[in-house]
Amino acid sequence: LLSFNLEITRNVSVWFLPGGLLFGCLMVAHGRQVAWVMAADFLARMIWSADLWAVPANMGWLTITTSISPIVYAIITQALKSGRIGAGFQSSAAVMALVIGMVLAPAIVAPLMCLTYAVAGFFQWGNLPSLIPSFLIGDLVGIGTLAPLIMAAGEGWPHRRPDLKSVVGTVILPAVAAL
Repeated sequence: LLSFNLEITRNVSVWFLPGGLLFGCLMVAHGRQVAWVMAADFLARMIWSADLWAVPANMGWLTITTSISPIVYAIITQALKSGRIGAGFQSSAAVMALVIGMVLAPAIVAPLMCLTYAVAGFFQWGNLPSLIPSFLIGDLVGIGTLAPLIMAAGEGWPHRRPDLKSVVGTVILPAVAAL
């Protein structure tokens, strides 16, 4: 809800928490769970833009734009996890790879989605120079704030429960204090 109140224009927010939710959930998801996370994100985006989906002519473009984030984020998070990034921050190289992935994902998604929206006629071509950075920043902030919380809380899930005290003390309180 907060993301929607901070929209610059339709579907572009300066703090897009769903991007962080998607990235974080994909980092802790295993096997078939990845497909379920992607499907849930797709469904949530459909509900959020229900008025646009009501027009049959929009359905093709909306399917493309709604699929971009889950697909790109899934590819990047799976690549990170194949390098054992999701198994904990055991080295500075692992942390650096995670940060690069967290920046790379929205850097790929922002221009792709904005261009697709412009081709579909949802955005004006002249607005792209300001919309792409805004979209990028919204996803960066959402991923940078929410994904680490989800990863810390979900590490080892479903095989072990997270230690709530350590999650609150080492992740949530510093994140809230930084805001």
